[in-house]
Amino acid sequence: MIAPVLTTDCLVLRDIEAADWPAFQEHFASNRSSMIGDPLAERPAWNVFAANVGHWVLHGFGIWTITLKDDMRVGHIGCCYPETWPEKELGWLIWATYESKVYAFEAAQAARAYALGTLGWTKAVSYIDHANTRSNVLAERLCAVLDPNAANPGGKPCHVYHHPRPEAHA
Repeated sequence: MIAPVLTTDCLVLRDIEAADWPAFQEHFASNRSSMIGDPLAERPAWNVFAANVGHWVLHGFGIWTITLKDDMRVGHIGCCYPETWPEKELGWLIWATYESKVYAFEAAQAARAYALGTLGWTKAVSYIDHANTRSNVLAERLCAVLDPNAANPGGKPCHVYHHPRPEAHA
């Protein structure tokens, strides 16, 4: 399956391409990836990258590359549901040079609308490291609600934010 293209005022969310790999690898090799695990060597990072591509084939949904309209890569965002996770997630990675911009919020709104609308998900969560202040703030800006009793997807504790249904914004 090829990912559908989503467009917003400033962004294009498109299928992951091989040319996206260098920025992805750079992110996962840096300490910035500590919020979702330890920095990864090239091969484990490639496995994560390939899993993101494969998600579309296995589930019919997955991760998009976020680009500006001029194709400048900003990060990745999308819908994921690895087999061992308790719930379907809306997750994001924003490259360092774009972190303080509004792009994550705009991309997250588009991806969430797709998941809860087009895909028909009844709910979505975001799993966020306790120390990842920017992502926690973003989840709250998206009106997601922290659920301290929700199951998390692994051995490392994290915040679990439940996203509201679209009709909650009407």
